[in-house]
Amino acid sequence: MATYYLDQDNPSASDGNAGTSQTAPWLTFANVENVGSPVVAGDTVQVKKTASPYNLGASDDFENPAVQPRNNGSAGNLITLVKWGDDRPIVQISSGIQGAIGAGLQVPVKHHIKWSGFEINMPGVVTKGATLINCSDCTLHDIVVNGNTFNTTDNHDAFRIEGTTDCIVQDCVGQNVRKTGTPWDNSSAFKIYDNIRLLVEHCRAHNCDSGLYDKAQGSTGNIFRRNLVTECFHGFVVLQSPWDSPVVYENIISSTL
Repeated sequence: MATYYLDQDNPSASDGNAGTSQTAPWLTFANVENVGSPVVAGDTVQVKKTASPYNLGASDDFENPAVQPRNNGSAGNLITLVKWGDDRPIVQISSGIQGAIGAGLQVPVKHHIKWSGFEINMPGVVTKGATLINCSDCTLHDIVVNGNTFNTTDNHDAFRIEGTTDCIVQDCVGQNVRKTGTPWDNSSAFKIYDNIRLLVEHCRAHNCDSGLYDKAQGSTGNIFRRNLVTECFHGFVVLQSPWDSPVVYENIISSTL
């Protein structure tokens, strides 16, 4: 089980480094996401906060974020990408409109991956922050997504979770995701479609058109608990599919906080 380091501000940083030394870290996420990546089950990648955001490249496919590990973890041995030190590294895509980080449908479909301690900017008309799509046993932890406001009626989400099994969204913040003009429930902090045993807990939705939007039928066993929603026009849990019987309890909804 190896630990790798990434710091674009380090003058010794290079993607040609082994990446296992704090004094000779990687420069970009290339060694995480490209074919032949050395990052495998049980490994950790620590990412340093830097003076400017990490630009992650293009993202035009909502099913695949700009950066995701090339390889899969395994049960009990996740691939973990985590902040290095106390401060969250800031990431954003450099072009396109879809998600920055997460786990998606890139071959192989992603399983057993954890992202923890990142901050994501959604500049311009970017429509997604962090995404989990059709994956299993993946976690988004302590992720802050800074949203945007523009004129759209399409899906526009800080977090998009779809088609997953046994995934967790925990201690995350989605904020400032709005449509111009009349508030639109499709502009959401957390957008949820067709998941099995998804847990969303200890999260905050702030200043979004809707807080947590459980949008489509097909979900089973989901739990939404102990979340805080403030200043979201359409409230916290918009249960478009109540027949899927999610468990919802101990959430706080407030117009101001």
